[in-house]
Amino acid sequence: MAFVSYARWTTSIVAREPAWDVVPDLAIEIISPTNLAEEIDRKITDYSQSEVCLVWVFYPDSGRVYVYQSPTHVSILERTNTLDGGEVLPGFRLPIAGLYEAVAKPE
Repeated sequence: MAFVSYARWTTSIVAREPAWDVVPDLAIEIISPTNLAEEIDRKITDYSQSEVCLVWVFYPDSGRVYVYQSPTHVSILERTNTLDGGEVLPGFRLPIAGLYEAVAKPE
């Protein structure tokens, strides 16, 4: 998933192609059991080199969210924390516990 601000959007037409020619302000990754650590590390580096401002990486099993502002500037949030949009999405706040409760695993 991704968020692209109006300032970064270069056209008024939404392309019907698999990939758009625009760099998002925010990239969101949700980790699955098949993701390799090296794959995620590479994506974080690629996002940074492409000038993505913020990356959220959700780990559903642990309930943690890793917030990257660069490959070496990361904050780790727990279920009890609140995720905010920082400078990319001012005013956006999401209690992490509520998010994971909404998608709880079946027993």
